[in-house]
Amino acid sequence: MGFKFNLVLADSLYGESSTNFISVLDDLRLNYIVAIRSNYSIEILPRQRIQYLKWHKFQRVFSDLTRENRFIREIIPGKPGEIRYWQITTDIEQLPENSTWYVMSKYPDITPREVGNFYGLRTRARVWIKTK
Repeated sequence: MGFKFNLVLADSLYGESSTNFISVLDDLRLNYIVAIRSNYSIEILPRQRIQYLKWHKFQRVFSDLTRENRFIREIIPGKPGEIRYWQITTDIEQLPENSTWYVMSKYPDITPREVGNFYGLRTRARVWIKTK
């Protein structure tokens, strides 16, 4: 008996510990979306470049069903791969530090809107787990 997970959501503390937490998720073949810091280091080969794709507007749906406009774009370091990187913000012109987030995902065929809304659930899940 046990639990079967389709998606693991985590804050940057876990996202930054790729030698531990992320490698275990990879070993277990689990999908994940984890927060990373804006200065998260990604190695790319010489002559490869970082691509910042176009912004997508989406409606962030909160647990009380209110909505807020957000924007998300994919960041591709080098060649596209299984792990994807995202930038989410409330303002694409200013990129305010307190409302701009960086996310790493490993979830085949996930859409930008799904990344944005699933990522937002991580704080709700943390509150739910702490109150149980």
